[in-house]
Amino acid sequence: MNSERVKKLLDHIKKSPDEQFHYGNWFSGIDDKEISTFRNVQEAAKNRNKKSICGTAACVAGHACLLFWKETRKDLAIGMSIAEIAQNVLELDHQTRYNLFLQNMDDATKADAIKRLEYLLQFGNLDDYDWFSESKYNS
Repeated sequence: MNSERVKKLLDHIKKSPDEQFHYGNWFSGIDDKEISTFRNVQEAAKNRNKKSICGTAACVAGHACLLFWKETRKDLAIGMSIAEIAQNVLELDHQTRYNLFLQNMDDATKADAIKRLEYLLQFGNLDDYDWFSESKYNS
C-alpha cells in the first residue's frame, strides 16, 4: 500500500462536497449517467481543482483516478477497469481493493469511505474492519 497516496486520497475525499461522492458509480455526471468515455473522464480530471463544480461524482476508485490523473490517464485511455487502475496507483492487494471499492458499495456513504480509508491507513488492510459500523447498519 502506498500510504502517502492513500492519505492524499483521504484528504481529497474529506474536502470534496458530498454531491461529488457516489459509491455506486465510478464516475457519474449531472444527469446521473455513468461517464464511460476517456474524453469525459479526462474533462472531469481537468476540472477537479476548479472553483466551479463540474457535476462529476465518483466513488473511492474514481476519485483516485482523478486525483492521480498523471499516473492513471494512460490506463484509462486503453480501457482498463477503474478498480484495477486505482488498485495499481494506490498499490493495494486484491482483497483490499475489493473491500475498499466494492464491499457494500450500493449502501455505503462518503462517511463510510472516510472510515475505511482511515482504518486502512492505521492497520494496512481492511481484513478486520467492522462492516457493521457503517451507516447501512446504523440508520
